[in-house]
Amino acid sequence: MAILIGMAGGMSFNLAIDFFSLKTCQPQETVAISSMAQAIGYFFATAGPLTFGFLHAHLHSWTVVIGLVIILAGGWSVGGHSGPLGS
Repeated sequence: MAILIGMAGGMSFNLAIDFFSLKTCQPQETVAISSMAQAIGYFFATAGPLTFGFLHAHLHSWTVVIGLVIILAGGWSVGGHSGPLGS
């Protein structure tokens, strides 16, 4: 199961990077949109563990943190299906 999850994560990342080149016509545009999207993505990827660690340190419980992860994942799942590509 872990192997499948790892493979899916790797393929998803490659597909996301591929979308940058499909959306643009010039290499300079691809570089600009890719660097912007990756900077924002890595910022949120860094903020997540720090925020959850802060919550766990102050609440002394993983229950609230895990509940928040479930709520956020559910919201992103619904939001992803209601976007322009999901309709």
